[in-house]
Amino acid sequence: MADARSYQFGPVLTDRIISVVKRVDSMPYQAGLTRIPTRFEDVPQPGMMLKRGTYTGSWAVGQTARVTLVNTTQTIAVTNYCVDAIRAGNTSAPYTVVFAAIQGTQTAVEVQADGIFKVGTFSGSWAIGATKAVSLDTGGEVTASNSFWPIPTDSSGGSRSCAVARDGQSWYLVVPRLFSGDAATSVTVTSSQIEFGTLPFAALSDQGTATFAISIATCATATSSP
Repeated sequence: MADARSYQFGPVLTDRIISVVKRVDSMPYQAGLTRIPTRFEDVPQPGMMLKRGTYTGSWAVGQTARVTLVNTTQTIAVTNYCVDAIRAGNTSAPYTVVFAAIQGTQTAVEVQADGIFKVGTFSGSWAIGATKAVSLDTGGEVTASNSFWPIPTDSSGGSRSCAVARDGQSWYLVVPRLFSGDAATSVTVTSSQIEFGTLPFAALSDQGTATFAISIATCATATSSP
């Protein structure tokens, strides 16, 4: 038996329902169907029965998926006019959807989507403008683009952690693992020693890429600075 219990919903879900109703209402008429009012407020509230179920995998706007009603094994075809639910990682895990019959079509009005921020690992160097496969900590793999970080190969030769995020259906590198270091920002020469002032920083690599030299002769004849 289908789960026909009533569910309360607040302003956010109400706005989502309004958006979906308007989208479905703008579609061409179908034979035997009655056009619903254009204003959500005109729809009798008791007549719109919300149901809840679960789905798996990615579910883009305009696509129809099989939804399993809660507490049953019954499935029903539901069309997503709500939001792109692009899944990453474990796509077999069930996610929740709330739906209702609108203009004769079982339509999603609230879809639980996957997080858009993920942590994973990649290997090798990663140039700006290049794409690379990122293995997610939650399982699965995505291909992400690097827009900002000129990343050299990790000195360990292994994988390197990073954070990626999704914009629409595309994934982008947010930040790679960074290395801590200290840079010399000032130097003081006294009669007995050379003192360096340093500043901590975050680096893309833990390998030295530049050197600087101090003349021994200059140090031997230098006078103390204030």
